[in-house]
Amino acid sequence: MTNIVRAATSVIQKFTGKGNNSSGSNANGLDNGIRAFGLGGDQIGILQAYYPAIDWGNLASLTPDDLALMRDKVNQFQWFVDNIKEIEELLKTYIDNQVTFNEFKGRLVKDGFKGVEKIEKSVLDIFLAHQGYTRNRQKLAKQSDTAIALMDAELQHAFDIEEADLNTSLQLAAIRKAKQMEQLAAKPAQQEANELFNADQRQIKQAIKDKIKYGTAGNPRNTIDVTSTTVTTNANKKRGGLGGIFDFFSGK
Repeated sequence: MTNIVRAATSVIQKFTGKGNNSSGSNANGLDNGIRAFGLGGDQIGILQAYYPAIDWGNLASLTPDDLALMRDKVNQFQWFVDNIKEIEELLKTYIDNQVTFNEFKGRLVKDGFKGVEKIEKSVLDIFLAHQGYTRNRQKLAKQSDTAIALMDAELQHAFDIEEADLNTSLQLAAIRKAKQMEQLAAKPAQQEANELFNADQRQIKQAIKDKIKYGTAGNPRNTIDVTSTTVTTNANKKRGGLGGIFDFFSGK
């Protein structure tokens, strides 16, 4: 309630010119005799916002120059109103063109981004194809290295087998050679034994013939008594298997 009273008092003071300096005096301090109800700051602000060409807080103090400036604004405004249809058409055309242009720009940008997606997809496809090609080459190179390593291993294995076969053959040849050398070294003794064996066989055969021809007395010219047991074991060993035959015919 107190605030309302204060507000009413302020309006009355503004209307009568008491309690403030806005008594209707102009810029030169002269009293023009005009008294009007006062306006609050918020009221002046609202009116000034809607009618900016009018100085609502200083209406009573407007000068001819102020009014001349206002006339210029009113004339400009009147011309605008007189040509409002053309202006409206112009501005509407401008607005429509802006809309048309931005719609065009929107479609263009949309198509552009779709094109970017396709381009990037193509770039990705190329990148992946190149990566696949590179890795396939690496795979083939690895397979080639493995195959070559296997062939080298097989070749080395063949070399080892051939070398082992050669060593074995050389060892066998050395054994055969040693055996042949032993045989050659034992050949004179064997030949002598064969000659003794042949001589014994001739004597035995002759003794048998003499028994058949001369009887138990034997050939008087023969110094070997085939009926006796004086034939030595060493002689039998030298005669071999035929010594048994001699024993059979001699009654042993």
